Amino acid sequence: MDRKKPLLLRPEVFGLLAIAFCAELGIAVLNISAMPVYLTFGRGFTALSVSLALGAFLLSEALFKSYAGALADKLGRRPFLIAAPCILIFTPLLTVWTPASWGNGAMLAILGLRVIDGIAAAMLWPSAYASVAEAVEENEKGKALAMLNGCFMVGVALGLPLGGIVNVRTDNLDASFYLASCLFVVAALTAYYFVRRQKKRDGIEECRHDGHALQDLIVCFKTIPMILITALVLFIGVGLPMAIVKLFAQNTYKLNEEQFGLLVLPAALAMAFLSWPMGAWGERMGRDKAVRIGLTLCAIGIWFVAFGDWLEIFRSPLVVGGASLLVGIGFLLALPAWYATVSAINPQKSGSYLGAVMSVQGFGAIIGLLIGGKLFDIDNFLPFIFCAVAVTTGLILSMFTITASKSGRSVSGQ
Repeated sequence: MDRKKPLLLRPEVFGLLAIAFCAELGIAVLNISAMPVYLTFGRGFTALSVSLALGAFLLSEALFKSYAGALADKLGRRPFLIAAPCILIFTPLLTVWTPASWGNGAMLAILGLRVIDGIAAAMLWPSAYASVAEAVEENEKGKALAMLNGCFMVGVALGLPLGGIVNVRTDNLDASFYLASCLFVVAALTAYYFVRRQKKRDGIEECRHDGHALQDLIVCFKTIPMILITALVLFIGVGLPMAIVKLFAQNTYKLNEEQFGLLVLPAALAMAFLSWPMGAWGERMGRDKAVRIGLTLCAIGIWFVAFGDWLEIFRSPLVVGGASLLVGIGFLLALPAWYATVSAINPQKSGSYLGAVMSVQGFGAIIGLLIGGKLFDIDNFLPFIFCAVAVTTGLILSMFTITASKSGRSVSGQ
């Protein structure tokens, strides 16, 4: 491979970014945009079903990520990057094809499909992040992971408006599920043609996959405890507003699906434009500073939304749009530096460490998801207040977790 080319012109990097974007866009359309509306208005299930569906996805993803990351270290990334989107092609179709006559059995079938979605996502992301880290030089990791993270976040942000717009324009709640399947087809084909075959690797030393995934996670926890604790706290905050964000927009600002999506769209486009320069900036300033400044911007943005519970001026959609932009920029700065730090702890076991961190993040998101639904029933703003507290706490913990090395790179505090 030609390391002198710009990152986007390197086929191995471009392919991985395209896989990440299409896959995450499909996942966001399916689980965040389509599923809440479909289950509530299309199937007539209760609001609890929305939390259960998203929780089933996140739980299975969290449980299998550590195992999948370790297994990819040994078997290579390509099989996982191809198989994961291939699985995801069929689960949206099976969801809308599940007969309504099954009653409660239909809900159980849909929950089972979300578990399969989670397993597929667990196969995909540790391999994607580890592959990007391996495809570039050490001094390029921050930029490359920033671009990957940008694809991930833009996929999430665009999934919200895209799923809603397709449903509204076709007047059919099934439409976004077919869209998700098409996106996964593109991701699978991209993985097949762009990801090179790799040699199998020797067994890894610490986070081994020859035991249960939970045992692997425990071993990794003993190795990088502060990183995992920080990840847990931060993603409890991420999970708190996850399931109710559309309902919040509808209740507070009286926005329909399409209007809500169009409110999010400017932030999504800004993230797409800024992902690379933010990653490069973060690498220049040092990963420790990038994590802290990024999390600070996230905390400020979320507090702006939370203040709406007390001050009318913060309830303006323009304020919320600006706050979402701050959060997006903050994550573009913080997450690539965070993952670059984790992948550099031991490059030979990067998939294992990334898988363990992502597993803990998944558990945190599930905890936040369950708490957020209860808080929303009490007060629409409470999930955002608790989210702001969690992100602020994660920011404080990161000051003890990521420290600058003499070379200017960041190291983990263990």
